[in-house]
Amino acid sequence: MSSDNRITLGCCGGIVLLGIGIAAVFIINHNNDVNDFKKGHQAYQQFDCAQAINYYDKALNTSNWFKYGDTYSLAGPEKLECAAYLEGENKQQAKDFSGALLAFNSFITNNAASPLVEVARNNVEAIINENEPTNFVNDELCKQIDQLVINDLVPQPNANLPRVYFACGQQYEKTGIYWEAIDYYEQFLSGYPDHPLTPEVKSALLRSIVANAKMDGAGNLPAPERSGATDDGSTVVIIRNESPERLRIAFSGAESRLEELDACSTCSTYSTSPMVCPEIGPVGRYSITPGQYFVVVESTSDTETTPWKGDWTLDQGGEYTNCFFIIKRFVP
Repeated sequence: MSSDNRITLGCCGGIVLLGIGIAAVFIINHNNDVNDFKKGHQAYQQFDCAQAINYYDKALNTSNWFKYGDTYSLAGPEKLECAAYLEGENKQQAKDFSGALLAFNSFITNNAASPLVEVARNNVEAIINENEPTNFVNDELCKQIDQLVINDLVPQPNANLPRVYFACGQQYEKTGIYWEAIDYYEQFLSGYPDHPLTPEVKSALLRSIVANAKMDGAGNLPAPERSGATDDGSTVVIIRNESPERLRIAFSGAESRLEELDACSTCSTYSTSPMVCPEIGPVGRYSITPGQYFVVVESTSDTETTPWKGDWTLDQGGEYTNCFFIIKRFVP
């Protein structure tokens, strides 16, 4: 009887010792986790994300059965923040500046309250201030430039943003996507009409308008009738806008000109071509170098209106008149 009691007590003692051993291992592992978390959090606060992730991995990847406390509730989110931030930093160090800007922009958009936002902003500012826009613009960045502006990520925007718009336009012009180039050149000109680069941007816009019209399905624009002769021997083109849309006229040839003509506030569209020019709309009178021209006339207020394009010969001393109106046809 006493022998059985000793065996029973021995088993219980073994179980107790085993429990104490498991608890001790758990406590030691948990304390190590807490220590690794503290080191990771300190590195995170010092913007050393590579070191922070190293410690967070140690804290999160232990074999503890039960994980609780700040060690586990904060380590995961802070590690994810660091990973997102490091994507931008690594690309910046690899001189993938467009990729870095996009990564930092995404990081700031998704982690606005993170202390890493400040250092991410500093990195963005360094990239933009230390590089020509041609070193970091590409299709994806140009499409997200508005988001960078919303996140206040373009330093000294009055100095840098027009340069970025111009570079984006040049990027699309170079690749033959002229309608995109036109959009960025127009954004530049509408926002910064007095910028030192404005004459250059206007020339680029005219080139892109002409190139786009040659590629796209613009309507045929007959040469204007010679309506008379000028007294001083100059060559004059008179354009009447008999449409409710604002017009832009591009002259490319002996001289390059880009002109705009206000809409006719009392005009309407037509279902068929009028017999004569109504002569009630705004008139543009342009003295121009005589010669051969490729001319594009398009609406800037209605993108659904088909532009016109044509080859014109303008002689010395001639006066030429053209009348523009819009015909809307029903397409079944």
